[in-house]
Amino acid sequence: MKTRGGYNIRLQGKPTKELIALSEPKILHLPLKTKRFSFTELHVKDGAHVAEGAVLASDPRNQNVPLIAPRGGIVNLKQVPGHVTIEKVEAESTSPQPKLPSLYEVPTGIEQKEKIVRTLLAKGAWQFFTDAYTARVPDPSKPPQAIIISTINLEPFSVRGDAQLETHFAEFAAALEKLQPLLEYQPVWMVFPAYQSELGKKMRDFARGKAWIEILEIERKYPFDNDTLLAKRLGLKAKDGPVWCVRTEGIIAVDSALNKDRAATTRMIAVGGASVAKPCHMKVPVGYPIASIMEQVGLTEPSRLVAGGVFTGIEMNGDEKGLDSESLSLNAIPLAYKREILAFTMPGFSKRSYSHTFASMLRPGYRERKPAIAYGELRACINCGFCVEVCPAGIIPSALHKAIYADDLEGCETLRPDLCVECGLCSFVCVSKLDLRKEIIEVKETIRKEAELLAEGAQE
Repeated sequence: MKTRGGYNIRLQGKPTKELIALSEPKILHLPLKTKRFSFTELHVKDGAHVAEGAVLASDPRNQNVPLIAPRGGIVNLKQVPGHVTIEKVEAESTSPQPKLPSLYEVPTGIEQKEKIVRTLLAKGAWQFFTDAYTARVPDPSKPPQAIIISTINLEPFSVRGDAQLETHFAEFAAALEKLQPLLEYQPVWMVFPAYQSELGKKMRDFARGKAWIEILEIERKYPFDNDTLLAKRLGLKAKDGPVWCVRTEGIIAVDSALNKDRAATTRMIAVGGASVAKPCHMKVPVGYPIASIMEQVGLTEPSRLVAGGVFTGIEMNGDEKGLDSESLSLNAIPLAYKREILAFTMPGFSKRSYSHTFASMLRPGYRERKPAIAYGELRACINCGFCVEVCPAGIIPSALHKAIYADDLEGCETLRPDLCVECGLCSFVCVSKLDLRKEIIEVKETIRKEAELLAEGAQE
């Protein structure tokens, strides 16, 4: 499939490759809800002692993905609503981790393939796998038509793949060897950026030495690393079965589970954004207090915190006290912006525009200071076509906006909002400041619910 659309966004606050390991925490707060998971099945009681690697809770709607204790300590279920708090946190252990609940036991005598999958699930590595077309945790009982392993994250500001690989290359390579028994004739596609570097050459040489690994090089243009777009580019169709997608952090978790028999409870995260004084990468256990992380990097002004990338992450409302088990980046976006001198003339020295009409064109290396509020006020769609140009899915966001505004659900459906990969580029380039991404996500959900109601009516 030929790639289309996309746009590289130059923003202030890009994390450096510097890796900071924070001090061991005195308390951990593990959220029971993340972007994809709801850990509603508790496996611990208030006041109980848990060892590092113990299962605290699980998500019964997502293959029973577990929430695992990153350190030993005393459980407190009452201190912070919606969290499992661990107090009197013990130092990171090298001793064997505790026996898993019966839900995750790996029976003896089962096939190697099933044993590998069960171990990945029990040790928390399976949560890093995603189906390319449903964005859900794949059902391990249904073999994939292919596995896509991406070593690149293009959304600002996600954890950098090169930062992960430089410190975990050996673990990455060892994990791939362990994954091979999961496959029969299905290919493993490794995704690299289409440029040469010393690390890239090392990775390519490793991949080329494995007959079962295919290489896909992509342009470093957001969001060409999107799982759905990668699957389509490779000609993998949804009707032919699931496509398992996993990124560098997931492969490192696989190594921990299969080669070390340990849960991957420590994360490398990116902390960035225009109001972060020291954008960097950090090594922290899941549940590490958010306030302590932000204190380490320093905030220069009041900000909105986002768990995940700048464009697809979830805004934190202040109730989240610790790093959740899924987020690999924290971004601080300024709540306000400084007015520029002679702003009434609208020169645009401090603003980027997809239309290239601002004076920032004269500053080729300039990175925009993206605030949490839009420049200017909302306006009606002017049919500029910018959203259509950048859309990597080939849909027409402006036409969808008008159909949504007219409450024309049938018209919306014909415009294929289901193809949207929710990258957020349409909202970013919109000169009328319309939140097209939000509108399209909402109409997708409305259409899905309508289809479910029709299906239920047909059965009756």
